[in-house]
Amino acid sequence: MVVTALLLLVPPVPSGVIVGPLPGRVFERPASLETTRGLLELDQNGTAVLNGDPKDSTGLQFLTAIEPSGAPRLYYFPKDYRLVSWEVQMPASVRAPRRADVHGQVLTARADESWRTAQAFAAVASAGRSLIRIALPAGEWKVALVLRGYSPIVLAVRVGNGSVALPASSLSTAVTIRARFRDAKSGAVVSRWTARLRMRGPATDVSALLLERPIAENEKALEFFSVPPGRWDLVVEGSNGTYIRKSLSANVAESALDMGDLFFSQRSGLKVALSFPEAVPAEALSLDIFELLSRDQRGQLLDHRQLKSAPEILVASEQIAADAVLLVLEARDAGLFVQKTVELTGGAVTEVSLTLRPIELRGTVVQGSTTVSEAKVQLGRNGRVRSAANSGSDGRYKAILWAPGLYTCVTETADGSPVFELIDIPEGVTEFDHDVQVPSGRIVGTVSDAASGLPVGGADVSIESRTGAGATSQHSTFGVTTDENGRFEASNLSDVPLSISVSAPHYATARVSGVMPSLNGTAVSVTLRRGERVRGRVVDEAGNPITQAYVGIDPVGYDYVHFAHSGASGEFELADLEAGRHTFVTQQCGYRISIREEVVAQTESDDPTNTVPVTIVLDAGVHPITIHLEKDGKPAGGVGLSFQVEGTQLPVSPMITFARRCGYQTSSDAWGDLRMDYLPDGMLNVYLPDGTPLGSFRHDGSTSVWRVALP
Repeated sequence: MVVTALLLLVPPVPSGVIVGPLPGRVFERPASLETTRGLLELDQNGTAVLNGDPKDSTGLQFLTAIEPSGAPRLYYFPKDYRLVSWEVQMPASVRAPRRADVHGQVLTARADESWRTAQAFAAVASAGRSLIRIALPAGEWKVALVLRGYSPIVLAVRVGNGSVALPASSLSTAVTIRARFRDAKSGAVVSRWTARLRMRGPATDVSALLLERPIAENEKALEFFSVPPGRWDLVVEGSNGTYIRKSLSANVAESALDMGDLFFSQRSGLKVALSFPEAVPAEALSLDIFELLSRDQRGQLLDHRQLKSAPEILVASEQIAADAVLLVLEARDAGLFVQKTVELTGGAVTEVSLTLRPIELRGTVVQGSTTVSEAKVQLGRNGRVRSAANSGSDGRYKAILWAPGLYTCVTETADGSPVFELIDIPEGVTEFDHDVQVPSGRIVGTVSDAASGLPVGGADVSIESRTGAGATSQHSTFGVTTDENGRFEASNLSDVPLSISVSAPHYATARVSGVMPSLNGTAVSVTLRRGERVRGRVVDEAGNPITQAYVGIDPVGYDYVHFAHSGASGEFELADLEAGRHTFVTQQCGYRISIREEVVAQTESDDPTNTVPVTIVLDAGVHPITIHLEKDGKPAGGVGLSFQVEGTQLPVSPMITFARRCGYQTSSDAWGDLRMDYLPDGMLNVYLPDGTPLGSFRHDGSTSVWRVALP
């Protein structure tokens, strides 16, 4: 197998590798190399000579090695640079590079600078291992290894006064993508272009590398061998402003994805007309135009405008490289927030009109039969506060909104915990009445050390409540901190059961469920035990490491109590776990979700070097299933589900993030079908995201389609 790869660095380092005589060997003539410092030669005695001067004044350092073939090689670099060593574990199918220099395999970059190819030096360290060395000046660097057929590895390194040894890394297999790019009119193959990959979901160092640095350019066809499993957008820029945007799901490692012929599109234009017929926002507006990747995911920002408020505003944007965009109009302090999806036509100008009228939300803040003054009422949407108002001496408040829809209302009083509720503003209204009812329940508690009985100050106390079901369900979480005596208090609580979790450094998180607030204050006592540290690896069935795997510990509600991501060698670490049995849920694109129980043993001391080892093996063999959803006998599209596997609930939030990152469906399509390739075998219980049960079935590969009727 031929090993070709890429290692990057910026700025260019005056270093290199030459072949030449070394002591004890006889050559017919000396070797020489033109360097950035001048002509570097090795004479018959193996002496390095720069520009004909044999004295030790060249300012260079030298590293020599003998290849397995017996050929000597020399690596040179400036004396003020430091040697960085990086051991890389090769998969069993790959022989470690036997060339002394790693041509084009290593990339490096300083902060805010472009990736560049670095001259590197490598030697076989042992069977299946290669020791790579590069020379870098002092500073903060990122080093990347891009090897054909394997996912790139990116590590951060700080170079100081001495040599540096990077953590050992292991390669994991990747996906190959192929495509041909053609002109939309003539159908001819286009050979002048630049292609990049943009990852959907949370950005990583590897995704940043593949976006910042072209994966290929100006070829007759695209062929790239190092796509990590996941969901990506192929971004191709052609000549004359043409472009290609193509979504791809690279889910199965070691597979090849041929996208066939892709055609360049012309850029589009957009005109947006804004109208405020009744009132104009008091502050300036911002209009952002985002590329729309899918129904529920925005891409990069294409255009940003700051606009002065006026009754009529016209905005024109040209040269948009997208098939659909999301308009976001906002004036934060005025409570204005409007989103609109627009489909574009290549080579044409699309016109959009938005007419906006203010909505007055008003009401009274009361607790029991008493009005509450100086309460702060905040209306939020999409994770931001859109409008806020304070209640007066009579408890009355008035807030201005600019768009209908569902808002989160958070009311804070002077001496109590925040009150959460949902307010749905209907279409077509300009006034809406809503009174805020502040509940009177309280809890008071203490947190102490289980071993000593001493109070634990500064502990974080998270209080969670859930009410209702279906579309009317509400979920809220807020936190308080214990004082120096380990005490905490929360008030303004509804008469519903609460779940309380308490965490503090070096302690395992403790949880108490079913706490019912009362008028006089329900007493809660929580003891914390010393936490344990788990250090583990995620590997495939052959023992190869799996990078960027998500490891969730102990699912609770919508999330996990703890989580971590595996690193370059498949390693992960979790701290402050309670000794005892824990559920580990591990997921990565192209593999079945792993659910396993692990017993974390109690160590003898709180020494942070004491760790509990765990190895998690992921299975690439999948049993694809499709759940067909119907309502009243008709296909039900746009419906998401949650699952319980052999009694273990898979939390909704991490599952949605996982599905989006890997290119899996998050909801049923227009035909009511939801396909899943990643669920483990076992008894599956199916629910709507609000917890409504839909049925159960055994998933063992014998049945590929299950039909579910929605209530």
